[in-house]
Amino acid sequence: MNVRLNGAWPTVSAGKTFFNGAWRTLTNGKAYVSAEWHDIASFVQPVTLSAHGGGTRSTAQTMTTGATATPSGGLGPFAYSWSVLSSTNLTGISISGANTASPSITATVTPNTPGTSGTAVLQCVATDSLGQTASAQTGVNFLIFQPPTGTQ
Repeated sequence: MNVRLNGAWPTVSAGKTFFNGAWRTLTNGKAYVSAEWHDIASFVQPVTLSAHGGGTRSTAQTMTTGATATPSGGLGPFAYSWSVLSSTNLTGISISGANTASPSITATVTPNTPGTSGTAVLQCVATDSLGQTASAQTGVNFLIFQPPTGTQ
């Protein structure tokens, strides 16, 4: 896009403008030229992120659950990076698909006793194609349960 600036017409490939109390990235929009509106620029809202963790229960000591990150605003596509911030009663925590919006989390609950639960706090950082980042945290839960006796 070209804009008139100090008597010249330089090409602008990215920019920001102050709009509704915040700096917004300018990518597309409209201009009124020759009695018609033409697309030339728009505003990209800042990226925000929400995350939701899952839970699972099993008679096995090692189990898997999932989590999901949902970005809004920003300009896709998005890059994701999941990490474990903390855990309780869990060992061997691994994140399969840590660079996706919906990874799988596998962990071993310790001790291996029915009724023992484990939790982990995960963080996801999402980066949009303009380099804006947002982060969100969520928990995942694991429970070793004992099936009722006398049932087959």
